[in-house]
Amino acid sequence: MKRKYIYEDRALDTQSLVLYRALDIISENEQIINGYLEAASILLEPLKGVQFNSKHEQITLPLLLMYVHAIEIALKMYLYKLEEHTGHTRFCAIEHFKLKNSNHDLKDLLDQIIQVNPKKGELHYFPFLEKLSFIVSEFNDFGLDSMSARYRHTKKKETYPLHDKKINIRIFKLHYDIKNICKEIVYYISGKEFFECENGYYSDIYCNQLRSCLEVLLKYKNKFTLIITKDKCNSKKEDKWKTSVKYKGTEIKFFSFADLPVDYFKYVDKSRHKITIFLKTLSKDEIFNIYRALMFYTRNDFIFNDFAPNDSYFLEKIIGLRLFYLNAIKKLESEILRIERIMLI
Repeated sequence: MKRKYIYEDRALDTQSLVLYRALDIISENEQIINGYLEAASILLEPLKGVQFNSKHEQITLPLLLMYVHAIEIALKMYLYKLEEHTGHTRFCAIEHFKLKNSNHDLKDLLDQIIQVNPKKGELHYFPFLEKLSFIVSEFNDFGLDSMSARYRHTKKKETYPLHDKKINIRIFKLHYDIKNICKEIVYYISGKEFFECENGYYSDIYCNQLRSCLEVLLKYKNKFTLIITKDKCNSKKEDKWKTSVKYKGTEIKFFSFADLPVDYFKYVDKSRHKITIFLKTLSKDEIFNIYRALMFYTRNDFIFNDFAPNDSYFLEKIIGLRLFYLNAIKKLESEILRIERIMLI
């Protein structure tokens, strides 16, 4: 039979919508949530400032169905994440969590979160329970769920509680609150706390490696600072953000590198050479720890011990980032304090 509407793996025209193959449960659920809320926004946009009548009220159930599904998927996203997270990390404050029921009952899903949610201030505390509980409680009180938002009667031809009385819904307020809370949940699930916990940041191993880096930086702080101070001019990459440099004790204003003396860059290379000579007096472990500290400051990404390119690579990177040496010390001190506080919770 010739198809008219839905085709597989075939480019149609610019007015064709695409449904992609499922790959990742977290990111794809986020897309579904966004889809429901975007569809609701499209329906509501023309109604702003309009006095509602019976024609407009025909979209009430479709809107409510979108909100119910958006909240359901957001709750399941968190529960799926919790199950996955506690299953493969030994650092999580929550004991291994197993999803008991993945049905469409919003209250049941929320109750599962309440049962394992840590206290406020503890690691993996779920901060949206109060807002969610308020919405789910109202839905539950009026009998609003995925079935009653689609049908007025059960299979036994009994009226769903949602439809046995007249109710009024502050639809724009409801839309705004659900949209915000779903956005917050998605952001929380994909945020820094879960990532750091899964990658062993909240552990003595990570803390000790930070301390090792800090110890080396503090050991050579005075020596390194002296070299940086004597380094009268910066590298080409750093100079292009400046309008003047110090050259042989004299400040030279310039608008392009063509304005600088011919032997200026030879002078820069000589200064870099002094730093290289100093670094070569250090042990490989010390050089690696200085490199890790500088990279952590500039990229906000700590490198663990299994990363080991050749020595010249480390030296070149340290020379290029040498001006951030003192900043790296401050950031390491702050990070160690942050991790220690989390581990004490």
